[in-house]
Amino acid sequence: MPQPDRDVWISFGLLESTDDAVRQMRATHPGRCLLRPTTESLINISRILDWVHNCEQRHRDQCQLPTGVPFAEAFRGLPFIRLIDVQDSCLVEKQSLVKYITLSYVWGAAVNLRLTRANRPALLMPGSLNKVSARLPETIRDAITVVQRLGCRCLWVDALCLTQNDADELDQGVGAMDLIYERAWLTIVAACGHDAHSRLPGVQDGTRKPSINTCHVMPGITMGVVVGLDDLLSRSVFQERALSRRAIYFVDDKIFYRCRRTTKAEHMVDLPPMMQPSLRTIPQFLANAVLILDPIFDYYWILRLYTTRIFTDQSDAPRAMAGIIQRFSVAMRCQFLEGLPTANFDLFILLERFNVNS
Repeated sequence: MPQPDRDVWISFGLLESTDDAVRQMRATHPGRCLLRPTTESLINISRILDWVHNCEQRHRDQCQLPTGVPFAEAFRGLPFIRLIDVQDSCLVEKQSLVKYITLSYVWGAAVNLRLTRANRPALLMPGSLNKVSARLPETIRDAITVVQRLGCRCLWVDALCLTQNDADELDQGVGAMDLIYERAWLTIVAACGHDAHSRLPGVQDGTRKPSINTCHVMPGITMGVVVGLDDLLSRSVFQERALSRRAIYFVDDKIFYRCRRTTKAEHMVDLPPMMQPSLRTIPQFLANAVLILDPIFDYYWILRLYTTRIFTDQSDAPRAMAGIIQRFSVAMRCQFLEGLPTANFDLFILLERFNVNS
């Protein structure tokens, strides 16, 4: 449901241009606003793949990382990266760069299957996850389905890819969290539920209903309500927005795609590249901030934005900043205490919570 001061009523007139792409869009969508009239009950995997492939071809400068680097350089401090092999249904440990997808979600208060020292050997056996599938929370099960449909083989999920009762491994994983997200081919952001037992809408039959996005206000003119992705993410985990180079967001029964250059939505018509707005949005600001050109300034504003987050389980809060803190700790050459850099503790302890509506 749109909230006051957060919804934008939009209508679109005819687009006058001699550009072939614009004229083709006018022919395809004559006299209609750029909202798609309806959204189907199941997500369109082919369209998501089109968004990703377009990014791979057009955004190499910002949305790609070099792959021809040693594993030790790509994942500092990690002897290997543990992933879910969605084809063999088990955990695998890799010491080379492979294509993988990460899952960003809220643990909440749900009781989840987690990797431990005791069950680790068994979960490395092919087919092992099929045997415990009933114990996997719905968010993870749906994410595995999405990864399979996208044609990717590997998925990273913190609860199953980091040994939860091994303090040394957890420290190593937290220390490389920024690189795990940044190196991912894609991140799935489950921003639609309160815990790990929330479904990803549109992945399975019966998880969402078809929606009507527009209404006719007069002959030839339609209108609809659009709420920005950033407004819908007020309860989401945080660091994947800054660190992930590409992500699909499940939020408010909708699917959004965002890379460092553009944002797409399943309920919107895809605009030609020359017509996409160039705005300094929150995710673009975050992507620039994690480059750490000015560490104190960049972290100050990241922290102000972070304080707008709301967590159903407060244990999610430190995990949602672990990778970012690690990156800034190296840049500032200091330790962090309760999320604040000790080298500038006097400045940051006076930080005020940021009001996104002001």
